[in-house]
Amino acid sequence: MLLGILAVFAQDAPRLYWTGTFGGSRSEARGVSGDGSVVVGWTMTAGGQRRAFRWTQDEGLQDLGTLGGNLSEAYGVSRDGRVIVGISTTAQGGFSQPFRWSAETGMRPLGTLQGQGRGASGDGSIIIANLAISSRLVAHRWTEPGGYERLTGFPEGALDTVATCITPDGAAIAGYYRDTNNRFRPFRWRNGTVETLPTTTSGTAFGITDDGAIVVGRVEISSPTDSRPVRWRNSQMEILHDSLRGVALATNRDGTLIVGSYTTPLGERAFLWSEQGGWIDLNQRYASLLGNAILFSATDITPDGRFIVGYGLNPETNITEGFLLDTIPEPSTLIILGFGLGAVSLWRRKAPV
Repeated sequence: MLLGILAVFAQDAPRLYWTGTFGGSRSEARGVSGDGSVVVGWTMTAGGQRRAFRWTQDEGLQDLGTLGGNLSEAYGVSRDGRVIVGISTTAQGGFSQPFRWSAETGMRPLGTLQGQGRGASGDGSIIIANLAISSRLVAHRWTEPGGYERLTGFPEGALDTVATCITPDGAAIAGYYRDTNNRFRPFRWRNGTVETLPTTTSGTAFGITDDGAIVVGRVEISSPTDSRPVRWRNSQMEILHDSLRGVALATNRDGTLIVGSYTTPLGERAFLWSEQGGWIDLNQRYASLLGNAILFSATDITPDGRFIVGYGLNPETNITEGFLLDTIPEPSTLIILGFGLGAVSLWRRKAPV
């Protein structure tokens, strides 16, 4: 005898969103806010120019403008989604400067020197930028009251220094520098002290956890094209896959989820690495969702690991576009009705592993 009726409403499933373009042939998502609501990057216009963008599900694609030139690219967004940083050309002969954008101020240059903005602290009050000084790239921190502060503590003779990521509190920064042997060396900076992270022959760092304890990136094995994605934990190097060439580009808050890209016979593909499940090709993991779409690279991930951004092939437009992958949509509702007995059960699925 049937004692109850089982009803399931709004079956949950991962969702994929494309950022689109301004009529051009390509776009790339490069950063995402802490809650996944704001995506930033760059897109081509119908006239072939690059433009920094801000994208949300409700508002779609927003042109952030330029500093007077014809090019701008966004590379980072604050955890609260209010501040966006990147690079833009000016009206003076294509001169490129770091910018800081907010809804209140619009796009504003950071100082007068050439360079590129790469990332921001949680509230956007501290920005990392790499300035062109004497034909070298020099890593800096920027704050509203103090302006630029050069990162110090690098080994004597270090050439270009490049900051790529910053913790939400702004206390730790990671990146890479070029040594006197012309090799790239990954580093972690804290309070004027630079720690060179171990590598094989050469390496670069691109992501850092909230507490600064874990850094992710790549190391070279035999040549610049033969690289492995890595995680540095407790200052020890951990190669995420022994045989696949690739790069780790971002990590969640505690280093248990890492995203990036790797090389396959068919080209570049996005991956997710988890401490519990190991290596996952995002195209295989979400094959039923993607259809004919291809995810080329995952460039950023939210602190909780729910949202992943990057770029891939949108089959509807047949061009490369930025994407937002929501791996854990809002929970569905399970209602069980019985004679004299009713129960409501809600559940939320965990992050994919």
